[in-house]
Amino acid sequence: MRPIIGTEAIDGGHLTRGQLRWNYIALYPNVYFPRDRVVVDLDRARAAWLWTGRRSVVAGRAAAGMYGAAKAMTCQPVELISAHARSRPGVVVRNERIGDDEVRLIAGTPVTSAARTALDVARHLETDESVPLLDALLAVADLDVEDAYALMKRYPRARGLPRARAALWLADGKSRCPEESRLRVRLVNAGLPRPRVGIVLGDGIGGAALGMGWDRWKVGVSHRGAHDGGNDPARATREALHHYTVQRLGWMEVQAMPFDSSRDVLFRVRAAIRSRSR
Repeated sequence: MRPIIGTEAIDGGHLTRGQLRWNYIALYPNVYFPRDRVVVDLDRARAAWLWTGRRSVVAGRAAAGMYGAAKAMTCQPVELISAHARSRPGVVVRNERIGDDEVRLIAGTPVTSAARTALDVARHLETDESVPLLDALLAVADLDVEDAYALMKRYPRARGLPRARAALWLADGKSRCPEESRLRVRLVNAGLPRPRVGIVLGDGIGGAALGMGWDRWKVGVSHRGAHDGGNDPARATREALHHYTVQRLGWMEVQAMPFDSSRDVLFRVRAAIRSRSR
């Protein structure tokens, strides 16, 4: 069930005023959703578009969510591009230029293209927020970062282009989780070279996956939650085999624990690199 415009439903004879009042909740002025259904992020995005009188395009985090980027919109305002509405609680409206070739239809709702979505996310969010979202978008959408770079040339005076350029340079669809995406941003911001993402080690005997790392030093970095598989009894065996395989193949892995500070992780990474540089 999709959000509806209340007056349209009544005028079309689909609902009475009483049915609308008792069986629906208002998401935005004159935009309603069935009371017995759970409102998900995509419903809020479509409802916001309806609230503008269908004269807007879903953008930013909301657009990324409609492409399937996990957790893109959670507890975040819906972002729209429109010249016919103003921001309100729960909705951020930007009056920005957008070309016809930068719009796609998803479930009947106009959404910024994957490239325009990537550019807007990279422009408007801080890098440690945008890169995890860009990584997720690259993993699920038909997106080439070069297409987002091309849009920069189309809008050379748009706000946030330097920040967007930095975020797009860091983005990589092979990232396994948002935590590793943010960790990659912090490592690069601390002055380390950009690591290779999604490293798979292996030979004829066995293999192991690392979140990121540097082939030059054979040092990998992973977030503890990315491959532990939960708390089942076999976890310790899998971890032991993983560490043995990494070492047997000549690599060193630094594991970032969920509650480690960035400073602690950076210290261990630099120590590992120094030990391999002698």
